[in-house]
Amino acid sequence: MTDALDRHGLGRRLSAATDASVAEVLEARGSGPLHRPHRGHRLGITGPPGVGKSTLIGALANERLADGRRIGIVAVDPTSPRSGGSILGDRIRIDAAADHERLYVRSVPSRLAGDGLTDNLPDLVAALEREPFDEIWVETVGVGQAAYGVRRCVDTLIVLVQPGSGDTVQAMKAGILEVGDVYVVTRADRPGAEQTAAELDATLALTATGDWRPPVLLTAAPTGAGIAELSTAIEAHRHHLDESGGIERLGPDQARYDVERLLQRRVRELIAHSDPTGVQTLDSMYRGVVERLSAELSATQNPTNQNPDDKESPS
Repeated sequence: MTDALDRHGLGRRLSAATDASVAEVLEARGSGPLHRPHRGHRLGITGPPGVGKSTLIGALANERLADGRRIGIVAVDPTSPRSGGSILGDRIRIDAAADHERLYVRSVPSRLAGDGLTDNLPDLVAALEREPFDEIWVETVGVGQAAYGVRRCVDTLIVLVQPGSGDTVQAMKAGILEVGDVYVVTRADRPGAEQTAAELDATLALTATGDWRPPVLLTAAPTGAGIAELSTAIEAHRHHLDESGGIERLGPDQARYDVERLLQRRVRELIAHSDPTGVQTLDSMYRGVVERLSAELSATQNPTNQNPDDKESPS
């Protein structure tokens, strides 16, 4: 791939991954290795609504693109529980670097996922990893203290916090505050930013485990303050993973997350095609779904025992 990305081709592949059923995903990816070839560093950016994720991403992308990197970004937008629609604002939301020839941004709806991501995220990331991106970033929707699924699908996780979030920091102790690799207090030019950073640092001194102590940084993305320091912290954590074998430790959980997502999606497909009007009890509907899933797995393991003409459509 040259510096100019094949945006149309990549866009078609991502659209196909977005629309694929579980059966189609397994047909396309099922025979490949479970553990991904680690071609691009995965970076997650998460934080509460309004913390400034997209603004920071634009500034950080400019900083890292300046070093010649190729970056692919999946930005997750919330899906309306009422209409099912989503406002996909990729180039609008990350406008500071959106037109760069070595940057690709794709906004995707969260669909039925409830952890700040989208239920087919592993498939989208896999599509990006087939391209020679140096880094693949995942921006979550605004999340709270319990929505930390992104930890299981990235290598380095950046958690953003707003100034004056002292109570939030306390509430996050048992949640996302324990899984970040780098913490950033945004809008550093506002009152309370330094105090929030100090509270974060003090909390992390008590809660951080392992041989990596997450740094706490202050940034003001519109002016670029702190962005270079954030980029340096990302490189430090990446180096730490390389030196400590952290990538190998992360791989199995990322693979399990991928499989869990597929199972969750397939169960939803089966439920969607069930007829509750003909079911007498909750138990019978539950058992019906489990039996259909078990029958699919059995047919996969013993394909000669089933007539293809009799096989039920997977979706």
